[in-house]
Amino acid sequence: VNGITYYRVDHFFADAGTANQTGEAVMMLRHNNGDYRVRVSVNITNTPGVPMTMTISPYEYTMLKDYLAVGQSWTESVVQTTSYGMPGMPDINMNLTFTGTVMEKGVTAVVDGVTYNDVIKLKMQQDASVMGQAASTTVSNIWFAKNIGPIYSGTEDLGAEFINNLIDYTIN
Repeated sequence: VNGITYYRVDHFFADAGTANQTGEAVMMLRHNNGDYRVRVSVNITNTPGVPMTMTISPYEYTMLKDYLAVGQSWTESVVQTTSYGMPGMPDINMNLTFTGTVMEKGVTAVVDGVTYNDVIKLKMQQDASVMGQAASTTVSNIWFAKNIGPIYSGTEDLGAEFINNLIDYTIN
């Protein structure tokens, strides 16, 4: 993408927002000097019962900085623009602020009976606002195994908890 190499992720933790709709959510990862970045875009061409399309323009944020020490964190803000393809319906800009904190590093973790070594455990908070009004806060605990990638994600959102474990992977 624009001369930068990304790796497409078939399933990146939870569904990326296209359940029961015709379209595509694209999640891609890239790595540069210890920074792991996620690129997200969504293009829904048909929503059952609703005459509209929906496009979330690509946005990118840092998911992990593997060189930080335990307790260190970073904050990054991006804008997510959603277009609905309906006459008279304006685009909606959502401001997203991501704060990542390294909770543990170099530890062993067991996920679904598989032991992973050299794991970094990360807390990621996503704060969203629309037109200056707070919309939501999502907190995820994400574990990354060296030379494998994300192996676990536990997310709390609107009072519900979502757990996603690595099922399988292929290293390119």
